[in-house]
Amino acid sequence: MCLLITLILVCSFGETFIFRAKTFLSLQSGYSAPWLIILYLIGGYIKLYGWKFWKHNKTVYFSMAILSFAVFLLLGGEQSHGRVLINYPAPTMLFMGIALLNISSKLLLNSRIIQGVKLFAPLTFGVYLIHIYPFVAEYLFKDRFADIALNSPVMFIGKIIIFSLCIYLVCSVIELVRAKLFELLKLNVLANAVAAYIQKHLEKLI
Repeated sequence: MCLLITLILVCSFGETFIFRAKTFLSLQSGYSAPWLIILYLIGGYIKLYGWKFWKHNKTVYFSMAILSFAVFLLLGGEQSHGRVLINYPAPTMLFMGIALLNISSKLLLNSRIIQGVKLFAPLTFGVYLIHIYPFVAEYLFKDRFADIALNSPVMFIGKIIIFSLCIYLVCSVIELVRAKLFELLKLNVLANAVAAYIQKHLEKLI
């Protein structure tokens, strides 16, 4: 419990309201391995002990969403400090994520949907890691789609959906190839062993 509260206070509230620097603990507004590790620790706690800080997950989710959007508008949006509660480590985003996790964990799904989730969940995480990788984000995506903003609203939405699906599919293929290579080279066995070792020791801390 103490570790959980410390992580949230220092790495979420601290990064957002006190230190206000992307270099703080190298969190880089959430686009970094340290923040993923912090989320892993928080998720590990929830898996072991559940989340008892609130009961009404939908209320928390929508109230945090409204607060984030209101602050975004009041502080000048993208051109000013509007992203203060929209950056990944922000308490609002963290609490929304935890609320969604709690809501999703209580869903009753049939076997087909569960199989689909098991297939696409690891792919989706791979897509996330690939498309925010600095080389990809800086040299492949930066300013590539800027002209979309000049289109009509319908074309704008249509192109956003199409390009997003294309990026997802391409990154999914890359992730599938990586997974197959890991399987052939037995690297997945090593990775699972390392993960199990780390998890065993982290559970003692949590």
